[in-house]
Amino acid sequence: MNRFLARTGRILLPTLIASLLSTAVVADGHKHKPDFAQLADELSLSESQKAGFIDTMEEQHQKRRELRHTNRQEKRKMLAQHRSETLDVISNILDDEQLARFKAIMKERRQEMKKKRDDNQ
Repeated sequence: MNRFLARTGRILLPTLIASLLSTAVVADGHKHKPDFAQLADELSLSESQKAGFIDTMEEQHQKRRELRHTNRQEKRKMLAQHRSETLDVISNILDDEQLARFKAIMKERRQEMKKKRDDNQ
């Protein structure tokens, strides 16, 4: 019986750990971290554009995370400011077509998030 448990434990423990890690909540409380590299691919960015774009998006994401505990009114104001800052910076990185596509993708994502929030209420 002890050997059976030992063998089963060697198989189940790594599986359990992998399962827990795959569903773990990222430190900021979200279930996933945005994949800015994937977004860069969706926008068909060149290699030289990718680095600046990803750095900018990660920096802005960090700023948004820091707003988690602010009041709703202040948070909305700051999020609008962050969106404006992001567009200012990435407009120097992306061409006109890429920027238009970025805006469309972000609008889609905001609408999806709003729908999820509305569905959960």
